[in-house]
Amino acid sequence: TPPETHLFDFTFAMRGHHLFFNARYHDGPFVGFDHEGLWRDSNGRLGVVAVDGMAAPGMPAGAVFGSDDSITFNHPIHFWAVNAKGHVAFNAYAEGGGVSTMGFDDEGIWVDDGNTLRLVVREGDPAPAVSPTARFGGENGIDTFGNDSFSHMDIPVTIGGSGAVLFGAGVRDTGYPRRSSIWTDRNGSLELIVREASQLPPGPKGSPAPGYPPGATFLEFGASFGAIKAREKIAFTATI
Repeated sequence: TPPETHLFDFTFAMRGHHLFFNARYHDGPFVGFDHEGLWRDSNGRLGVVAVDGMAAPGMPAGAVFGSDDSITFNHPIHFWAVNAKGHVAFNAYAEGGGVSTMGFDDEGIWVDDGNTLRLVVREGDPAPAVSPTARFGGENGIDTFGNDSFSHMDIPVTIGGSGAVLFGAGVRDTGYPRRSSIWTDRNGSLELIVREASQLPPGPKGSPAPGYPPGATFLEFGASFGAIKAREKIAFTATI
C-alpha cells in the first residue's frame, strides 16, 4: 500500500502463532469500498496475502483483485477463513484483464498456504458434477460463493487443518437461474457434496437427505453453517 495509507474497519483472527487481519484502507480524502487487503503475521513477519490492485492468480493476465461497487455492492475480499498452519481461504472479486464488467466471471475462491496463492474455483467455471451444461454462478452475476455479509444463500468458505476447503456456491443451468450447492477439494479436485432443490417448480429436486425417510431431499442451505475437520470430515446445516 502507499506510504500515507491509513487502516480502518478491520477484523482479525489468531490461529496457532499466525495472526491474520483484514482491513479497509484509504490513501486520500475518499474512502472507497475497493481499498481492502488481507495480511498475515507469522513469527513476527508481516506479509500481504491479497490487496486490491494485486494480480489475481488464476484469472486472465492483467486481472487484479478489485471490484466494481455498482455490481458487487461490496469490497474485494468478501469472506475469509484460516487454519492453525497459517493457511487462509477467501472469496474475492477481480477486475481488468478481460474479466466481465457485468460480474458474470469476476468472483473466485483462493487459498494461500504461506508459499503460494492459488485459485480454487472461479465464477463461470463448469460444474460438471451437476450436469454437463451447469456453471458456477447465478444469472444475476452477484454472490456466487457463500459469505455472511451480503447474501446468506450459501455457506461461507472454510478451510480444514490440511488446507482443504469447503464452500457453498450457486450453480446455474438450463431451466433454473440458480441452485445452492456445497463443494470441497479434500481429494485434490472439486467434489460436489450436496445440492438444494430448485426454487422454481417443477425444477429438479435436491440431493437425498440421509437419515430421513425415503424421498426426503435437501431444500436449502440459506444462513447455514459448514465445517471441514480432522480427516476431512464435513458437517453442515440445512433445511430438508
